[in-house]
Amino acid sequence: MYTSVVGRKFLNAYNKAYGKSYSPEEFFREVFIPLFFDHPKYLMTAGNAPLENPKISWGDMILGKKPYEDALKRQDRIEKTMKRILEEKPDASIARGYPATEGSSPTLSQVTNMEIQSSSDDSMLSWVGDALSIGVSGGITILFDDESVLLDLFKGWGYYREYVNTHPMMKGNQINTWNGVWLAYYYGPHYNERMPVNSEKISKDASGIMSLSTTSWISVLSGMVNREKRDTMTGYLYSIGQTNSTFGFIPFSLNEIRRPFQLYKKLFGEQALVRDHAKMELLFGGGVGLHAVCRRGAIGVRSMEPKGLHEYMVTSSKRKNIKKPESEDDTITYNIY
Repeated sequence: MYTSVVGRKFLNAYNKAYGKSYSPEEFFREVFIPLFFDHPKYLMTAGNAPLENPKISWGDMILGKKPYEDALKRQDRIEKTMKRILEEKPDASIARGYPATEGSSPTLSQVTNMEIQSSSDDSMLSWVGDALSIGVSGGITILFDDESVLLDLFKGWGYYREYVNTHPMMKGNQINTWNGVWLAYYYGPHYNERMPVNSEKISKDASGIMSLSTTSWISVLSGMVNREKRDTMTGYLYSIGQTNSTFGFIPFSLNEIRRPFQLYKKLFGEQALVRDHAKMELLFGGGVGLHAVCRRGAIGVRSMEPKGLHEYMVTSSKRKNIKKPESEDDTITYNIY
């Protein structure tokens, strides 16, 4: 499945970039598992794999109502998962993004009657590929196969692990959300390598548990377009949860996404662009949800319709009139409209 394809592409790029020669199993055992699962808190959910089945009461553990599993129990979960991966045909319980074996399961996605040969390497690489998916608002994850983007995502994994380990009340299992937050910050104008975690995207609930808030696809892409000089990039959009959803391969027109920000800079200056960037991202793309955008078959300038703009453009008595801005936020909205 496609998570395995991207996982393999990443591994080849990783070996080249870092001067390594890891096989899929070596990388999975020596790098991926120790980083993601050999800690009291995981970085990603393990679904129905032995890593997280029987289920783990993460909330109770964070609040101190139950103890975390010790290293021996974790190692037992890891070895049971590895044994199944090495001995069984890939399915949803041991390979991320693969279909369930039961024909009536709500996670029975990507079904085909073609005989597709899959190996244990594919199962292991699917975990890597899924961990490279970018979670955005709306419950959708985007998987790019661009090597530079994949390597940049990898750079952020260690920072997430460090933050989870050093903040007892911080949730784990949010690697896809982290990827979106990380890329938006890392590619944005305010990134500070001495403060690699964007604390503005961390919230706390009534019980004190800290978690990451998802970021918009605009926030991720607005920075990416400045790193990627090509005009288009294809992303695979999907969602894995109680049920699986596949939106398919959607082309992103990077040039069209880039242009509104370039125009803002030209009209109001570079200083204004940097100052207003975060608030601009809240407006762009808010007019139409990402689900609706996917139905158009491509993501470009039409997809960036600003939130609230339509009310000023309708040809009826309900049309609103643009008023003179009275605050900083009003000025940014006025400039964009």
